[in-house]
Amino acid sequence: STGCDIEEIATDGSVVAGTWGDDCPSEATAVSNARYYQFTLDDTAEVTIELESQDPEPVLHLREGESKTGTEIASHDGFREEEYKRAEIGENLDAGTYTVEARTYSEGHEGPFTLTVSVAGGGGSITTDRAALVAFYNATDGPNWTNNDGWLTDASLDEWHGVVTNDSGRVTELVLRENSLSGEIPAELGSLTNLTVLRLENNQLSGEIPAELGILTNLVHLNLRSNQLRGKIPSELAALTSLEVLSLFSNQLSGEIPAELGNLTSLVELHLRSNQLRGEIPSELASLTSLKILSLFNNQLSGEIPADLGKLTNLTHLPLSNNQLSGEIPPELGNLVNLELLWLA
Repeated sequence: STGCDIEEIATDGSVVAGTWGDDCPSEATAVSNARYYQFTLDDTAEVTIELESQDPEPVLHLREGESKTGTEIASHDGFREEEYKRAEIGENLDAGTYTVEARTYSEGHEGPFTLTVSVAGGGGSITTDRAALVAFYNATDGPNWTNNDGWLTDASLDEWHGVVTNDSGRVTELVLRENSLSGEIPAELGSLTNLTVLRLENNQLSGEIPAELGILTNLVHLNLRSNQLRGKIPSELAALTSLEVLSLFSNQLSGEIPAELGNLTSLVELHLRSNQLRGEIPSELASLTSLKILSLFNNQLSGEIPADLGKLTNLTHLPLSNNQLSGEIPPELGNLVNLELLWLA
């Protein structure tokens, strides 16, 4: 940055390089080595601002609004931090516009610096949500959907068929089941960082499940069943720790069940039946203590039934038939006192 104008800065963690000179006064102190930046949030978010410099002692100020003189929310003096080379602010901020002053500690310090603003969970905005939906429409043959009302128009996103938004206009649900979608699910869906429900079942979607869905850490319900998806189940889905329903059955998924799915401790239903999954049932699934349904039948699973599944005392349904399982039935399954359905043959 040069001069004293307020510059726009993205909230995606990208690095902005600037240079201090003696041409811009600070609003916080008497020094004239300052630069100003501005960012806007569409929703409440945890924001981290980082200022680094190789020579001057950096200082950060965060203020409300679009003015250099807005009410100060937080500040951090880089003096004593990492040999005087770094200042950082971390705040939970409401939707709105904010101004950052990046300055040096003492008068006369000049030289280069870098500044980043990042939002926990990937950030994003209504603009990035709209772009993700457009990419999804184009990748899944949107013109031939059964219902594409509102899509690609200038209408608010909640007027696009199957889209639900929150009060800030961010997309929270995308429900397009039985809607003649075809083609591959694009990686751009990973930009819908406020998404809680993604239901695309009973379509003709093909290709692999994009690993980028693992970015959607607010997801509670993910249903991609009854499509033509292939390839492995991405281990990245293990990051979806709020997920309660994961339904991937009746596809052409192959490979092993990722042991990492044992991290999904909020999971109530796990539906993986009627695929081409192989290998052993991971004992790590025994960590899913909230699980009520574990549906794995009609695959190519082998090996013994893990005795640890007896820890899943909330299970009501455990269909494992039509696989290549071997060995004896673990007596520990007798601990499943709520079990209503057990298929082994």
